[in-house]
Amino acid sequence: MKRFTKTSKFSILVLIFMIASQLFAQPDIIWHRFYGDEGYQSFYASVKMENNNLACVGVSDGGVYFVRTNEGGEILMENVYEHEEDWFSRWGGALTPTDDNGFVIGGLWNQRDNRFGGMRINARGEVLWDRIYSENDDSWCQDVIRQSGDIYYLVGWDPVQDAGDQGYIVKVNGNGDVIWQHHYGGEGNRFGHLYDIEAAEFGYILAGESGPRGENSSDFWVLRINEDGDELSSDLYGNDGFESARALVRSPDGGWAVAGFWASELPYWYGAILKLDENLREEWFQHYENEDHYTRLHDITTARGPGFIAVGDEGNHGGWSMGYCSRISAGGEIEWEIFEQPEQHYARFSSVHVDDTGLIIAVGNADVVPGNDRNHQGWVVGIRSPNEPPLVITKIPPDSIQRVPRGGNQAFIIEAEDPDGDELTYLWVLDEDTLGNDNMVILDFPELDTLNLTVSISDDEMTISTGWEITVFPLIVEWIPEDSLLQVDLNDTITFSVIAGLPEDSLVTYSWSYDQEIVSQADTLVQIFDVIGQHAVAVEVTGQEVTEMITWDVAVSEPFLVEDNSHLLTSNFLSRPTPNPFNSTTTMSYGLTSSGHIGLNVYDLSGHLVQKLFKGYQQAGLHTSTISAANLPSGSYVIRMVTSNQTDIANKTYNQKVTLIR
Repeated sequence: MKRFTKTSKFSILVLIFMIASQLFAQPDIIWHRFYGDEGYQSFYASVKMENNNLACVGVSDGGVYFVRTNEGGEILMENVYEHEEDWFSRWGGALTPTDDNGFVIGGLWNQRDNRFGGMRINARGEVLWDRIYSENDDSWCQDVIRQSGDIYYLVGWDPVQDAGDQGYIVKVNGNGDVIWQHHYGGEGNRFGHLYDIEAAEFGYILAGESGPRGENSSDFWVLRINEDGDELSSDLYGNDGFESARALVRSPDGGWAVAGFWASELPYWYGAILKLDENLREEWFQHYENEDHYTRLHDITTARGPGFIAVGDEGNHGGWSMGYCSRISAGGEIEWEIFEQPEQHYARFSSVHVDDTGLIIAVGNADVVPGNDRNHQGWVVGIRSPNEPPLVITKIPPDSIQRVPRGGNQAFIIEAEDPDGDELTYLWVLDEDTLGNDNMVILDFPELDTLNLTVSISDDEMTISTGWEITVFPLIVEWIPEDSLLQVDLNDTITFSVIAGLPEDSLVTYSWSYDQEIVSQADTLVQIFDVIGQHAVAVEVTGQEVTEMITWDVAVSEPFLVEDNSHLLTSNFLSRPTPNPFNSTTTMSYGLTSSGHIGLNVYDLSGHLVQKLFKGYQQAGLHTSTISAANLPSGSYVIRMVTSNQTDIANKTYNQKVTLIR
């Protein structure tokens, strides 16, 4: 591979969607699925699981209706949870998964009086607990979320005497026992309703509505709390009309999108979406209006690519309604919208999900009997957005930050498909150099560097990009002793060690040789030099099909011959102690080109003298000295040699750092 020079910093390592500037075509309804029998069924909330199962909850003839399906829509579990008393009807309006594959469900318990309630079911659908958390009439649980562990927050509203409806949050443990419960808003003559909760780095953020009691006026209400329920902020957004927020979602830029509806004159509703930045400052607030359709938004999620998908229902002057779905740009503009109903009477979408392919899954209920007999069933619809960008199915390596040993190579592979079935083209760029147009490249890395590899995937209308930041590093990143030329006394012992720069789970092998004879395959070698002469210690380190070698040349001599070898020294030196770190003793050598006075001492990092090693007249040549760990605490120390001999005009200082570990 030719040598590439890094010329720019690659800062985008995650998948980025670059949408072509064109009008969107209309989406397609891919499939409809219905759930229920001849009675009345409806879904009001749903959760898409990591395995692509779908769990939905709602109502069926007065009982909580729960359905869990596989990815193909086949029913894995279907239950109706009723009370033994006929009047004790209940509606399921919220659910969240538990860590044991069950669910916590919240909603309206005891429809006659309307009570804030919740229940927990296990993976087999069996009820573990069933509670009413407010004895006040007209209280309602609208959402539930699981904290890390077996802790849950149930959210809605609760009428409080002398205060009206207030936002209501109940924190419970895995047994349904109350940890704490708090009321929010609704002070004075105002009311407050909470509909949705999402986790955030500060705790939780909630959306709902708040306004003066007894008046047809309210605003979007956004509340922030910590995990203990303490209010961090409470903000209202809106105008002089009626506005109600029903759902919120974290946007890719770190802000929030809040969806609901508004009316300047009741009962003529229109969809509305508020976009907030991460500090809850308003970026835009779109009030949508259509003279032919009245719409309400009940849920919102992020689209695949910039923007959002919002769902709800649509009404017209004839009293019928249809399920409503729209795609909203990152700036708040409607890119497309659809109105759907199986039969000409009633339909509604209550929640929405977008899968990895960009397929929109809208969940709600619909009238499915001809003749408008109002026979409702749970309704799940698959919607394919037009002009979806290509989709990366496989990215190898999957991590966007890569470390590759010098001398190695790496294959980079992209498998992608286009949701519309269009043929895809690829363009690979390493820094600013174009590499090719296949779906893979193989690169060699002969030199240390930091490189940026990107691949653009296009269907001629839309393009996505992904990439890697590649750091080329030496396989052997540290070795001891650091000096490759050593002189030791006969029968001295030296510990040799190396550290490879690969991840801990990488397979690394070592091969140590002494005078070309293999002596060890550990990462450390302890060698006794018991033969006078020149010797070679070497280690070969192999990992990720790359091999590097370090060699030490060691001269071994009798201690009394040190003076005779002094003429071989070209300058004074103080060698790095071995071993380092140490826990009992460590030894260093030092060399003098001529005889003279020296001082050799050990200091702590504050400069205090902690051990005297040698002070006085010393012959020219090689010498050794040993530090004992006795009476020294763990920590780092400085060994300092000060020389004054015939060749020095002034005193010279030599330092080495050593670490004691007990």
